Amino acid sequence: MFGRDEDPPSLEPVKSDVIRWIIETAVADGNRVLALVPWTLALVAHMRDGLTPQVRDLVTRHHPDLDYFEEPGTPHNRAHGGYIQDGFSVSFPLAD
Repeated sequence: MFGRDEDPPSLEPVKSDVIRWIIETAVADGNRVLALVPWTLALVAHMRDGLTPQVRDLVTRHHPDLDYFEEPGTPHNRAHGGYIQDGFSVSFPLAD
């Protein structure tokens, strides 16, 4: 599921046009989807790399009403940030 050499998962299950656009924009910027994982609040696209300033700026300009979130790391999860909308989310790892 998290292998670097595997084909990225299909984005077909991501039904939020905004979240899918963010994922596709990040991929076009050189990032990669590692996995789509169900969570209690959303289906989460976990990205390989952090959110670049360029992509974050594009998201802010194209979707100004969408809030960015950050979560601290835990013993089980890396610190991450991203966006959530209508049961779909994209998560980018934060620098350690």
